[in-house]
Amino acid sequence: MDEADPAIIERIRAFDEDRQDYHHKLGVDEILAERCKSARAPKMRDLQEAKKYARWGLEVAYYEVLRVRHEASGPIANDFEKLETTARAAHKALDALLNHLEPKAKSPAEIEVPILTAQAGLQDGAPQELHGSALAGARALWEAREIAGHLADAALKKEVRVRKDRQNPGKPEHLIFAKTLAEIWVFLTGKAPGKSQSPEGNPFQTFVMAAWIDVFGHDEKEDPQFCGAISLLRLSSNEVARLKDFGPRWIET
Repeated sequence: MDEADPAIIERIRAFDEDRQDYHHKLGVDEILAERCKSARAPKMRDLQEAKKYARWGLEVAYYEVLRVRHEASGPIANDFEKLETTARAAHKALDALLNHLEPKAKSPAEIEVPILTAQAGLQDGAPQELHGSALAGARALWEAREIAGHLADAALKKEVRVRKDRQNPGKPEHLIFAKTLAEIWVFLTGKAPGKSQSPEGNPFQTFVMAAWIDVFGHDEKEDPQFCGAISLLRLSSNEVARLKDFGPRWIET
């Protein structure tokens, strides 16, 4: 799994004992403060208590995203890395073989006679058939070398792309992030997350969007809206009741 960024953990955890408040003001802090003051449901618990549990949720959600990123792309990237290594070795071996047969060969036809000579006296058949078989073998070796080289180059490009895409693999990490925050939201508000696709009408969506920016920073192109992730959230009435009373299982009581 990817290593957690110490700066992110510090930003979430750092607490000022003198002020009895957190060093770094987060986007979720403002949302929590508004909910504590609001007469509209869902109301929050005490603000300091809400900050404590929300930040706990942020840290858990962060590690969950790292886990999903690793599971989603790590093995795939490793497979491409292995493919590149194997294909590169095959290309090198075939290149050495062809160079041994005829160092100056520019085409498969120039490998035909060396292949025929290497097998002289060991094959049965008419001369024309043996020459035809040797030429076919030369073409196969020549093409195999080319294919191995192309596979190695393609695998390298795919590996780089997969590892780069780990920074934004899409919905799986958004869903696990939203699910983790949904659990703490129920614990703090006593209400299940809303299903509205508009942040204006869904305080939970606003909360999750702010939490993502608090953890991963602002994306100049586009911050995730979590519409798809929220629509996929499934919390049964029993789960909501348990979360409301006891909180997520990862909370130490």
